Amino acid sequence: MSLQVNFSWRKDEVSISHEDQVIYTVSNHLKAPHLRFYKETKGGNKNDGMIGTSTFHLLSSSPEFTHHGRHGKLQSTSRWKMAYTHESYYLDSTHNHPTTMTWTSESGFKTWDFICLDERKQAVARFSANPWGIKKLGKIEFCIEDPLAREELILVGVTLYYCVLLCWT
Repeated sequence: MSLQVNFSWRKDEVSISHEDQVIYTVSNHLKAPHLRFYKETKGGNKNDGMIGTSTFHLLSSSPEFTHHGRHGKLQSTSRWKMAYTHESYYLDSTHNHPTTMTWTSESGFKTWDFICLDERKQAVARFSANPWGIKKLGKIEFCIEDPLAREELILVGVTLYYCVLLCWT
């Protein structure tokens, strides 16, 4: 499955869509939590569809996030290369035991490719981002079927994109 990530300057928010249908929106805020993730609902009330938040801290490259009430942290593992880890409960079939996920990057000048690896070092998601894009920020591709795991990877992937955009540039 592949999702498109676009930015709307008018609304100051990110939309994540599949085949031109918006599935998630991410709103930016100056006060914490800085990113708020919403699943599109038929009723149109955004607060009914809130799935999580992300908070960035001054002088820290390790943002915190919440996904369906479960707290997590993107932990930087290296000062010299882009590598982050986080604990995921959704890639375990019982959703009770954490699995350590590792985000690495194959970044160039024009694109940033964030690749999420499971504990066996197999790719489960890839966020190909265009930091120079004005509207089209990139796409997220998945190798997993669980919707909650995909949702978490979207939240962490977009949080990582903003973290790198704010901390590394």
